[in-house]
Amino acid sequence: MRSCSMKRYCGFLPKNCLWVFVSALVVSVLAIYNISAAFTEQVMIASGNSDVNKNRLIRVVMDDNYPPYVFRDSSGSVKGILPDQWHLWEKYTGIRVEIIATQWEEAQRVFNQGRADVIDTIFFTPKRAKVYDFTKPYASIPVSIFFDGTISSIPDCLALRGYAVAVKSGDACISVLREKGVNSLVHYPSYEAIIKDAAAGSVKVFCMDDPPALYLLRKYKIADKFRKGFKLYTGEFQRAVQKGQTGLIALIENGFKAIPKKELKSIDDKWLGIPLGVPSYYRYIMLLLTISVSILIVALAWNISLERLVRQKTKDLRKLLAETKEKEELLRETKECLELALEGAELGTWDWDIKEKRVARNDRWAEMLGYDSKGVASDSGIWLRLLHPEDRERVLNAIHDHLSGKTECYEEEYRLRHASGRWVWVLDRGKIIKKDPDGIPVRMAGVNVDVTRRKRMETTLRLLNQAVEQSPVSIMITDPSGTIEYVNPKFCEVTGYDNSEVIGLNPRILKSGKTSQEVYKDLWESITAGKQWHGILCNRKKSGDLYWENSSICPIVDEKGAITHFVAVKEDITEKIMLEKQLIQAQKLESIGRLAGGIAHDISNVLSIIIGNIQLIMMELEKDHSIYQSCSDILEAGRRCRNLIRQLMAFARKQTVK
Repeated sequence: MRSCSMKRYCGFLPKNCLWVFVSALVVSVLAIYNISAAFTEQVMIASGNSDVNKNRLIRVVMDDNYPPYVFRDSSGSVKGILPDQWHLWEKYTGIRVEIIATQWEEAQRVFNQGRADVIDTIFFTPKRAKVYDFTKPYASIPVSIFFDGTISSIPDCLALRGYAVAVKSGDACISVLREKGVNSLVHYPSYEAIIKDAAAGSVKVFCMDDPPALYLLRKYKIADKFRKGFKLYTGEFQRAVQKGQTGLIALIENGFKAIPKKELKSIDDKWLGIPLGVPSYYRYIMLLLTISVSILIVALAWNISLERLVRQKTKDLRKLLAETKEKEELLRETKECLELALEGAELGTWDWDIKEKRVARNDRWAEMLGYDSKGVASDSGIWLRLLHPEDRERVLNAIHDHLSGKTECYEEEYRLRHASGRWVWVLDRGKIIKKDPDGIPVRMAGVNVDVTRRKRMETTLRLLNQAVEQSPVSIMITDPSGTIEYVNPKFCEVTGYDNSEVIGLNPRILKSGKTSQEVYKDLWESITAGKQWHGILCNRKKSGDLYWENSSICPIVDEKGAITHFVAVKEDITEKIMLEKQLIQAQKLESIGRLAGGIAHDISNVLSIIIGNIQLIMMELEKDHSIYQSCSDILEAGRRCRNLIRQLMAFARKQTVK
């Protein structure tokens, strides 16, 4: 036994020594090869810098607001990593470079119009790949969601829906957000414009690449007011040219390869800072020392006696046995803790022996359904009998899919009949925990939790949502600063605005100028003090038409009493206002009619006397008398006046005028 162990031990050491020396030799050869290749490539690029290259010009367009890669300083000059890299590229290729730095949306427009040869600071997307050719990536850029510290959490894109998300126009994140169902996007011309509004409090959520986001948040001293949420994706900085210009791609990449890595690193250190870790040469010295010490230890270990090795192995074995006992004890304690945790969480557990067709369940599983745990434990078919008929096919298909390997885990919500006859909603999660040598599942385990209360709440919320969506009055919800977060369809119908047009804006877009500032002042003071406000406002639709609405606005507070939102319920009373105005006008006309009737009656009495006397005078006169014709004219005028009076009196009595 000692002889065999010594052979194994002695045979092991030379192999390790040989591996160490071979590894060191391979590393040295690769280092020499890389240095030679870089030197040769630099010489070849340098030799190609002819007078022709000096006369050549390449125009490079890029974003001017992406610190620290590229940005403008206080004097308006373009600074950053990329401008410095392109200056080095110009130096080593001999080709002049004109940098065009502008807003990102304008940069893409300049490149698409052919006013630039290369576009930098661009992410690769399948859509862009159809019209551009890309260089190899030179930097990985995480793209994340950032949100105000007053928002509790935004863990994923589903939670992001409903928020107004600020984005930079033309940014690649826009298409990613829309693919994930996030459509409430507010476009800004630059990243700095977003951060300025965030500092002012008008931007609560934004999507931005991590480097400029962290740089600008610190610059505007609001890094402690915002949180970095989930990472939406990771993009890669590349340079692009128009489709088919492969020669230009090769020229760009070869030019950057010609730049010594030391000079590129000095640019990164200038703008990103130098890591506080140990110098690189120190790591190489430590590696060399480690290898040397390892070789020395191996040489010394060669002379260690087998007896000492056996004693060490025996000691290790005893230690291993002690550790095994400790692990067994820890496993037992962990099992007890798990059982207590399951009991505290009120989780029902099940363990299905597929081959033997037996199912073991804990007491909580039976209690959840109002049954005796002893009776349930011996009844393997009770679950299928209690399963709701409408859920049976869906649940069995889900189990079959998991057992056949189509899903990583099994998860379904379904109904089980309680002992009292009612239905209990259950969330069931499970997974295969054992397979036979042929890969066939033989054991599956999982947990059940009663979600009846949650399902009822979901139903209530769904009803409330339908009530709001189908409400015959306009409903609008804003944040504490007055930024619109939700409007229902009736609001869009009344105002003419689309939902996407008003989300993220202030209700002042509806102001018509017809309502006094005192009313708005009273409104704002009331709701910010936690009171309700009721009143009538004259607003303006998208079309420019005026309309009146009876508004009720009240604050929504959290459990601490802090205002989180405002809700406005508005009823369009334009038609009612118009009817009231028509009624007032009719009442005025009626008053005028009564007045005219009284006056007409008095005038009619006077006219009767005048007409009667004129007729008496005419009876005494001869027709050829000089005043007879004048009296005749007076009589005719009196009769016409009497007809007018009759018409006025008929109008006053609301009779038909003949």
